[in-house]
Amino acid sequence: MRNDEKDLNQEIKRLNDDFKRAQDEYAKEANENNQQILDLKKTVNETKTEKELYVQYRKREIEGKLSTLARVFDKEKLKLKEKIVILEEQLQTENLVSDRIRKFVQTKADSLQKLADKQDKFRENQVDLLEKDREGIEQKKIEDEAEIQRMHGLIQEEV
Repeated sequence: MRNDEKDLNQEIKRLNDDFKRAQDEYAKEANENNQQILDLKKTVNETKTEKELYVQYRKREIEGKLSTLARVFDKEKLKLKEKIVILEEQLQTENLVSDRIRKFVQTKADSLQKLADKQDKFRENQVDLLEKDREGIEQKKIEDEAEIQRMHGLIQEEV
């Protein structure tokens, strides 16, 4: 009986250790995801700033040439429109990627939360089952001790 109690206590300890490890892994993964988000935001901001600086530079260059080169203007205007289209497509692509990354991170966070909730529920169920088993063992122990006392009484009466 004591071995059963000891085994049950060890099982509870193991489950608690498993739960703690799962929580630690969840926290580590959440921290890594947060760092990835920060890195991606930084990259997006840097790209956006570089794009803005590039567009400003090209715009000023064109304005300077407008006053002296009327014919070059049409060619440059066409080139710039093409570049703007390309930059807009790139921006759309970057926005799409950014949205997908946000959705992925949110999905992953939701998935991890569901897993953590499921593990919590499982651990609680296991602890409840082990607690019921322990209570049954304790009750059986009391009944067995009473039976031993009764038998001792019968032996004493026979002697």
